[in-house]
Amino acid sequence: MQDLKSCGEILRGLWCNGSTTDLFFEICLVSLGRFTYISCVAYALNKKRKVPPMKKIETIVYNFSELSDSAKETARNWYRSGIDYEWYESVYEDAERIGLKITAFEIDRYCKGKFTKSPDSVAKLIISEHGDSCETTKTAKEFLTKLEEYNAEDIWDAIADEFLASLLEDYRIMLGKEWDYLNSDEQVDESIIANEYTFTADGERFG
Repeated sequence: MQDLKSCGEILRGLWCNGSTTDLFFEICLVSLGRFTYISCVAYALNKKRKVPPMKKIETIVYNFSELSDSAKETARNWYRSGIDYEWYESVYEDAERIGLKITAFEIDRYCKGKFTKSPDSVAKLIISEHGDSCETTKTAKEFLTKLEEYNAEDIWDAIADEFLASLLEDYRIMLGKEWDYLNSDEQVDESIIANEYTFTADGERFG
């Protein structure tokens, strides 16, 4: 009975003195006959271990507008590194509305895709939905003009292929402009400020 009482006192001491969880579990897993002995060993080990005191570290954070020019550039680079979402989705959706499915692209290199409607239907949808100043509208009008000039089925496929290639090039340029806009200092600064991100004095994200 005395052993059990001593054991209870040791366990309370271990708990109050911040003994580690694995020590506590080790003690609980031993048989009752050796309980007091193991507890005493664990308590002795705990006494030898010096646990450093907790420290409170305070960091001053700054809004983007409060940073130096060099720190702002660091903050911008941090934001740009996170532009990995489907930023191109709106361009893809625009293409789908006029009957073009973009399957792959790489900025400044290529844009691949295929028609989901007949080429002449795509051209007419572009003219009705895109503005006159849009390059896609000019491409569509040129295609329809060629269809009228070369009224022969044996060359329609070639004209349609040329239209597809020109239209994909127009969308490649659109995607490039969208990417440049999202990465511009003006847009990045606006997004950082709108989201109220905070930074350290050197522009590292914090908070």
